[in-house]
Amino acid sequence: NSEAEAIGMLYVIEGASLGGNVIKKNLEKNPNFEGIDFHYFGMYNQAISEFWKEFILALNTYFHEENYPEVLKGAERAYAELMNYEI
Repeated sequence: NSEAEAIGMLYVIEGASLGGNVIKKNLEKNPNFEGIDFHYFGMYNQAISEFWKEFILALNTYFHEENYPEVLKGAERAYAELMNYEI
């Protein structure tokens, strides 16, 4: 519905990439998964920290405290959409 709501949705997606990186690192430590590339969980690979910092900088540059309720609405909407997803 707005740019602020969209950035809230992107926050959820970008945050999931951080979580995926943690999952990937833990799976790689398990000898039962030796030789498996967990591409899905490591979509940004080594650039993940840099991308996250750039995203947060953009968020803080273009959106301010008065936008936070709408940003939060977008994040909540993204979670709701993901939880209601059916295959």
